[in-house]
Amino acid sequence: MLEYMYFVCSREVARPTITACKTHCWFSVNCKFFFLFSFIVNGENSFHKPQRALHAERYAKILENPEIMEKIKKTCIWCLKTESEVTFIKKAHTIPKSLGGQNYNKHVCDDCNKYFGETTKFNGYSIEEALKETFCLSRQRFLNDKKTKRQIGEFKSKFFDVKDRNGRKRIVIKQSFKFQQSFQTELCRNFKRGLVKMWFEEYDRQTKHSECLDSKYTYIRNFARYNQYDIPILYFERSVGMFVLFEREAETPILMFGRMNYLIENEKFIEIEFLGHVFGIPKIACSKTEFDDYANESIKMKSQFFKQAILIDKITDIDFMLSVINK
Repeated sequence: MLEYMYFVCSREVARPTITACKTHCWFSVNCKFFFLFSFIVNGENSFHKPQRALHAERYAKILENPEIMEKIKKTCIWCLKTESEVTFIKKAHTIPKSLGGQNYNKHVCDDCNKYFGETTKFNGYSIEEALKETFCLSRQRFLNDKKTKRQIGEFKSKFFDVKDRNGRKRIVIKQSFKFQQSFQTELCRNFKRGLVKMWFEEYDRQTKHSECLDSKYTYIRNFARYNQYDIPILYFERSVGMFVLFEREAETPILMFGRMNYLIENEKFIEIEFLGHVFGIPKIACSKTEFDDYANESIKMKSQFFKQAILIDKITDIDFMLSVINK
């Protein structure tokens, strides 16, 4: 009911009334919200009352009505806490700002935002950094020798460096990046958690927020936010070095759902393409048989452009240097 009335008020009533406010100074620009609640609190006939008299009256009734206040409170998509329990002050970028991300999700609380961006003593990087480090070389390859509209800072990475030798760029692996199984497994796990974070926050931002509060997403919340168990994620290895990106996408990466026909999305699985890489993610808990059937169906659909689907368990399973371009 609340969502439907918001549509009616914001599009049919609030816009012309805000224009009238500028001329007659009836009340503040925030009148949009008072019109929204006039149906809920006072009923449709409340529009016939003098506007000034309604201003304080409506606001008082809103504050006194716990049901209405509960509906308009922000709820964090990760911890499911509301504004009365946590704060929503800082901008939570869905795609790391260090990768050029510009969008942010207003339904991520400050505690959860801090958790994903905080460097841990155990491994020396955050979940967002694990995501950024994996994609930074791919982004750099797309940016090479291109004039950018936005000012892009120097390439910075904990694990890699880009050197220029005789006009040709080469990638140098720093000592901090190790090929030991334990390092690879841990980095891959945190990358997968960052990937799920990016997808879920963008999914919430681009779609209906209330759906992302559903208990069916406890499966991915427990993995990405609370570091419980593991979830299987597929990486689709390209056979052809051809990519479809917008002109400025490497500067400001985006996550667009359903951008290619070969990407599967259903009740249990979703596939995303980001900076040339395609991943398959289970949205909710599924059986091994269901996952195997999905993987077989997906790689069959993609056989023209991809040669295999890899169940990633180490970061080197991902062609983050986009070596397929050299073939």
